[in-house]
Amino acid sequence: MSTYVGLWHGGSSYSLPEWNDAETFPSIKAAGEALSERYDSGRHVRFDYITRGTEHTDTPVVEIGSTLTLYVWGRNDSLADLRRVIETEGAAMADAILEIGPRGGVRRA
Repeated sequence: MSTYVGLWHGGSSYSLPEWNDAETFPSIKAAGEALSERYDSGRHVRFDYITRGTEHTDTPVVEIGSTLTLYVWGRNDSLADLRRVIETEGAAMADAILEIGPRGGVRRA
């Protein structure tokens, strides 16, 4: 069973997402629900990093234009391989990009 690794980006006023900020989701649907929840709540949401053990952070408030870029992470894939793909290919190799659309809904970009 595959897991999706997501890199959140807040929009034009934020720096580009970094590998160390990766989080996981069991499906694209779950990732979309998390993005929607973050937008709807209008507040910071806590999540766990996959690359930093027990360390966690609070996401900034999600706005229109915020995105979540998703990559499939298979059971037999190493974190190092996934990191290399993300850092060298970026969004070009993404399996899905979800974004908050102009009316506040989650759409696949």
